[in-house]
Amino acid sequence: MRVQAGYEMLSASTISHIKQEQDNRLTDDSWRDLNVCGRLVDEAFLSALWAGLRDVEKEAARLFILESSHGFYRKKEWDQLTADKAHLAWGLTGLRRLGLVLTVRKMWSEVGYMMPLEVRHALGQQIMSQQQDSSEPDVISIGSFQTLSYDVISGRGIHLDIVALLLFVRDQEMKLTQKNQLHRRMIQRIMPLISMLDEHVGHLYTERFPAEVRQAYPASLAVLLDIVFRMRLLYIQDKRLALSESIVDQWLSMQKVERWERIMQLLISDYLPKEAWIEAFVSEMRRISHSEWIAVEASLQQLRVKGYTIPSDAQEQLRNWWLHPLLGFGCVELGEHPEAGLCWRWNPTVIYAEVEQGQWYVEPTGTVIIPPTVPLTRMWQIGRLGELNFDGDMVRCVLTSGQVQTYIGNGGSEEQILSFLQENCPYPLPESITELVEKWGQNARQIRFQTLVRVRTANPRLLDELKQLPMLQTFLTEVISDTDFLIPCEQEADLMERLRQCGYEPQAGKIERFTPLVESLQADRESSADGDAVTALAEHEIEAETETTGLFQAENPWTGYRIENVFPDQYDSMPQLAMLPKMWTSHYQSYHPQTLRDLFRRARELKLTTQLELRSGQEYKGTTHNIEVEMGYWIVTLETEQRKRHKVKLDEIGRVRLLLPNYV
Repeated sequence: MRVQAGYEMLSASTISHIKQEQDNRLTDDSWRDLNVCGRLVDEAFLSALWAGLRDVEKEAARLFILESSHGFYRKKEWDQLTADKAHLAWGLTGLRRLGLVLTVRKMWSEVGYMMPLEVRHALGQQIMSQQQDSSEPDVISIGSFQTLSYDVISGRGIHLDIVALLLFVRDQEMKLTQKNQLHRRMIQRIMPLISMLDEHVGHLYTERFPAEVRQAYPASLAVLLDIVFRMRLLYIQDKRLALSESIVDQWLSMQKVERWERIMQLLISDYLPKEAWIEAFVSEMRRISHSEWIAVEASLQQLRVKGYTIPSDAQEQLRNWWLHPLLGFGCVELGEHPEAGLCWRWNPTVIYAEVEQGQWYVEPTGTVIIPPTVPLTRMWQIGRLGELNFDGDMVRCVLTSGQVQTYIGNGGSEEQILSFLQENCPYPLPESITELVEKWGQNARQIRFQTLVRVRTANPRLLDELKQLPMLQTFLTEVISDTDFLIPCEQEADLMERLRQCGYEPQAGKIERFTPLVESLQADRESSADGDAVTALAEHEIEAETETTGLFQAENPWTGYRIENVFPDQYDSMPQLAMLPKMWTSHYQSYHPQTLRDLFRRARELKLTTQLELRSGQEYKGTTHNIEVEMGYWIVTLETEQRKRHKVKLDEIGRVRLLLPNYV
């Protein structure tokens, strides 16, 4: 869960209390004017806030960062984890009051606690920076090892695979089976378009996808379909696979870094196991800004030093769950080093080219060579003019007469096509391309359909009268009979106005402003039915947006939980402390024997330290082990820090005081 999503569910009053609590901890006023959401995504602010946390709060935060499942604990799990550490409950309350941990509830019953993603990452960096060995993972010298070999090749890029699939769906009629699955013949045609291999995503495929999906699709196609469904680029309608055109347009127009971020977040949230050490490895990996080789084992060793529990098969888990899929997505390169073992590095041509730029090369034969750096919007547009071939590093588009003629027949022109090709080509277009496009354009206009308005007069004499009027001459260029003539649709309103000026009352179909009663009632019914249909469609769209859209149900520990709008009291985790008489904790004095018995009983229940002074002047400090009657006297047994026990008669006690823990 992200900060923005969580705080949208909190009231203005709760957010105001959180902000006030944060202000009380800060010594710098530079964040006073920043809202709470803006603060919690600012690493500098979180660093300053971390410095102001109490030790018990930092200890509680470490549990969320180092041991939790993506920053989530059920209350039962938290209570079991901290059963012998009562102070952590107080630390959790402090984190909740500061807004670093949000309270969630499942159907008004089970309570949980969640630390948002941005907070976990920022505070995780604070924990790591406190370790002495906090340098970046070992970097293997590029000078010594230009390349490292690996037995699985990388994909050309997940975005190109997505575009290839979307273009195929756009240009084909994708009928589905009764189970809403692709037909086998379509699968066979799609597979050559995908560069991602089953070896890349085989582990995700077997661990995440249900049996019916594994029987229907190969691993690479199943993962690709799942991604486009979760991104809502495709949807199913009437047993057909269709494009969500508006969403596709938005996705194509995104910056490259935004598209990668979306893919990464989808992979992290829906595919990866909810393990703290995996999340930490991924977080550290994404913070690395160079493209040099890094040893996986060196990164894991750093996580061990920082307190993470790393399993013995951690490297194999990372390979299967994270690194191999990224290799198939084309954003990393993997290699085996003779000493350091498995290594990885970012693919600089994919990750660090923040702005897509590049030009294609048009061959005289009608083939356009498209580098992978060309913006996806241009690649999508040129796909309307030819067949795209995604085999190899370069994308090839072969211009075809059918697609060019379809474009021209729908209102385009040869000039637009040639201008589009030239705009993205670094040299003048070959003359053969110009001749080819113009030839196809001429053929496209051999048979043309045109919508016109037919004007009919009552008799030939009336048409002859109209021909004599100078202001109507421009409308009578296409006379088709002695009573009829044709005009373009855009001239209809102008002609009707001029006819009225000349004293005629034209009738367009029926008399204007008149509708028979029967038709009026029928129109009302149709309008009502249309309104119901629109409402039903809107409801369907809302349902479609709220339901899970992938090929498998992504399981999260917090599924079913909702943010609870609550700002906890300072004594929320230990309400018994708030109920203690303040005199017991603030004054060192004598009490009535009955009051003394009550004081020691409460001290034993709450495991509080008691300081007492005997009438003889001797002092003791320790926790109450027992209070009972022996030989007719009330005796209290104190256990000191040295694990020694002392029995004291209540009648001998002169002064007593309860000591609250330092973290209170």
